This record gives sequence, C-alpha cells and structure tokens, in this order.
Amino acid sequence: MLNHFKHTLLGTYHNQQQAYSDPTLWAHIYLTFEERGDDIYSKSWYAIESPKNPYRQNLLKLRQEDDQVIITSIDALTGVESHKIPFEYLEGYWVGYSNCVILDRNQYISTFIRFNGENYFSRDAGYDLKTHQFLWGKEDDEFHFLKVSSDT
Repeated sequence: MLNHFKHTLLGTYHNQQQAYSDPTLWAHIYLTFEERGDDIYSKSWYAIESPKNPYRQNLLKLRQEDDQVIITSIDALTGVESHKIPFEYLEGYWVGYSNCVILDRNQYISTFIRFNGENYFSRDAGYDLKTHQFLWGKEDDEFHFLKVSSDT
C-alpha cells in the first residue's frame, strides 16, 4: 500500500493550464515530491520564482494504518510538525482530508487533497476557530495540477 501511494505521488506537477485560464484567480505553481528514504520531501514554488526559492518545504512521514496511509507533515526548515492527513484509496484516487488547528492565530485549516498519478487536486482554506467564518484560501475551488515528470 505504501509503495503504491509513493509511486502514485512522486514527481513534479504544475497548474499552468488552470493559471493561464484565469490568472486573477490562480497563481502558476509547481509542486514536487521526491523520495527520501522512507519519507517524501515536497516543495512548492511559484513559476515566476526558482525551484531554489520555494515558498513551502515539507518532509512527509508515511505510515500505514489498516486501509489508510497517514501522512505527518513536518516543516523542512523548522522541524515543526504541522498536521496529519489520513488518505484512503477510492475510485482510482488517493483522497485525504484534515482540519488542523492553529491556536495562536485562532484559526483552523481545512485541507483536501486527491491524486491519481496524473492529476493532483488540492484545497486549503482557513477559518475562524470560533465562528467558522471563511478567512483565506480556496473555500470551494481546488487547485488542479498535472504531472509533468515522474521521479520514480
């Protein structure tokens, strides 16, 4: 199960088609997932920047629990664990969803990810912890990335 998850995820993706279709709504972003031993290193950067200047870098620790793969995301620069996302394999896609509380900002982040080895969809949205009011991110829409290379 873990090998299938890794094989399906590893590679480089971008959302050029989505970004070019409506640049006011979608930044052109690259994502890459590289195997690092038992873990996966991921980084994200804007197309106008260099891969050497990512805005996000994470080490993803994987473990299998029954019929799920659990990712624990750790900030690659600070070493701080940010959240855990359980993934299930449903209808040809790995699908993960989580809510992560950020107490010092009085917010929680709702994360949704699904991928199938060619397409990678993601959505992050921030909400007020008490009122559940939408604050930032994509509340309904998802980023749609296409795999441009496999690193397997």
